[in-house]
Amino acid sequence: MPRLLIVLLVLYCAAEHSFSQGESALPFLLIEPTTRATGMAGAFTAIANDAGAMHFNPAGMTQMHWGSVDFNQVDWLPSFGFKDLNLTYRALTWTIAPLGSFGVSYTRLNLGKNIITDESGAELASFDTYEEALAFGYARKLNNNISLGASVKMIESHLINSIVFLPQKTKVKAYALDIGFLYQNFLPDFCFKKRFYSELSKSWLQRPLPPGPAIGIAIQNIGPHVEYMDQNQGDPLPQNLRLGLAWQIVDTDIAGVLISADIQKLLIKKYKDGSSDTFYNAWFTSWNKFQWKSFRLGMGVEIFFTPLFTLRFGQFFEDEDYGARKYTALGFSLGPESLRFNYSQYIPKERDHPLTGTRFFGFSFAY
Repeated sequence: MPRLLIVLLVLYCAAEHSFSQGESALPFLLIEPTTRATGMAGAFTAIANDAGAMHFNPAGMTQMHWGSVDFNQVDWLPSFGFKDLNLTYRALTWTIAPLGSFGVSYTRLNLGKNIITDESGAELASFDTYEEALAFGYARKLNNNISLGASVKMIESHLINSIVFLPQKTKVKAYALDIGFLYQNFLPDFCFKKRFYSELSKSWLQRPLPPGPAIGIAIQNIGPHVEYMDQNQGDPLPQNLRLGLAWQIVDTDIAGVLISADIQKLLIKKYKDGSSDTFYNAWFTSWNKFQWKSFRLGMGVEIFFTPLFTLRFGQFFEDEDYGARKYTALGFSLGPESLRFNYSQYIPKERDHPLTGTRFFGFSFAY
């Protein structure tokens, strides 16, 4: 079954966070799925002011006036030549005052169709391989500056079929929790803010962050081990810490500048014998033998010219011993906040990197 083996290699060795290879189950949960955020190299934890907050920082759902919708699609890792390898992300958020903000998202990584043959090459059967997650979130403002949020994920992994005589389960189910914190508007004077047109023009603008810097913290994929073989042998979820800083430097209705940076680290502790600590112990033991090179860094800039056009670019850095991904991200948006087309792509430093040619397309709505 060469196709299945290649697909598993693609998923676990060349996926978005290849640093997690061999250390965690379900690495697709770490793929950054929204077009806007990938255009800024994933530096979105302290921004999170659209439906993508469901992935990056659920506390950001409180920034919606009423709500937002995000549709994203990408032909994942096209350099491998599989036309049916793609990622889908859909998210919806809405606010009901004074109850708080709510959200739902769906992520699916389609790994394509696999064909089972006998020794002579005759086709015996075929089956689809995919992984998916459905999440429900809630967030609430504690005051004008601070928000808290959380989301619960229901996850399924379909990597093999019952006709394949392997000891692994044909379907794996898991549950995970994301939690987030957002602190904004604590230095509002550190921003050039001016309106040149009437207040009515605000309804056509992209939703800016509150003036000045913002801080975001999120922990993704908190949950028990995933059991592929038996109850005594499980793999940890890709529990991931995100620390973000964003700064709205310029905020006008003609032009604006937003800069951001994210630092990420996997909270996983795995040993040479294949065992690993529970997710709650790994919060502490994953920091043993502290090394800066275990962190991943993304930095991004967003510049908009009039409410109808936005440019984005970013840089991502990862140590040679932890995945070695280094790439430039580029992106843009067309249209006002109420209806926007988004595009972004990765440009790896290495010409033959698996991420080469990966492009994101999306539509977003805000109301």
